[in-house]
Amino acid sequence: MLLLDTEELKSAEHILKGLFPESIKVYGCLFNINRGVDIRHLDAVKELAVCNNTPTKMGETVFVMTLEDASHLKGPERDLASGLSTLTTAHAEMVNSVWKYESSKSSYNSVVSYISNYPSLCVTAEDGTPLSWLLLYHHGALGRLYTVPEHRRKGHARLLLSTMARALLEQGRPVYGFVEDDNDASYSLFTSLGFSHKPDYRAVWFQLNPR
Repeated sequence: MLLLDTEELKSAEHILKGLFPESIKVYGCLFNINRGVDIRHLDAVKELAVCNNTPTKMGETVFVMTLEDASHLKGPERDLASGLSTLTTAHAEMVNSVWKYESSKSSYNSVVSYISNYPSLCVTAEDGTPLSWLLLYHHGALGRLYTVPEHRRKGHARLLLSTMARALLEQGRPVYGFVEDDNDASYSLFTSLGFSHKPDYRAVWFQLNPR
């Protein structure tokens, strides 16, 4: 996997801008990367917003967890692996209904798009009902990891993360996700699988002109 430095990322953005409309989704992701907001820049962004009378909304502070190799990813137990499947758009309403940040028509449409266009995994009951699931966002991050409360602490989330991470690594794709800095359970799960983060770096969800 080729890692681009800061100047190469800016150059790639410029090139992609000249290839619209085919490149617009990749351009959008790269645009955000090149202008990403993290804790170190938050005060400056807030000050600029105030000067321009722009409403803002502060979201969650998160660790950016990355995985470089599969050495800590154990193979699933046979009885658990037998329940692995992929999500379908018929499951979108269920997935969206438990999204704690926003459960709306807009977020539902996003879930439908993720399921339709990107890899997903779920652990199902005998009748095919998802008990635990994991999606991949359009920018490649692992997300929407969720287990129905009565089926937690059975290894479902670990199975989903391990299986998806191994598949992505084999394809040469980056493996990363976001964990809220106060979510000790998720942090422990990710780190036990070999995910790590820069000790002095946090990202933050910060909205300009929130609706």
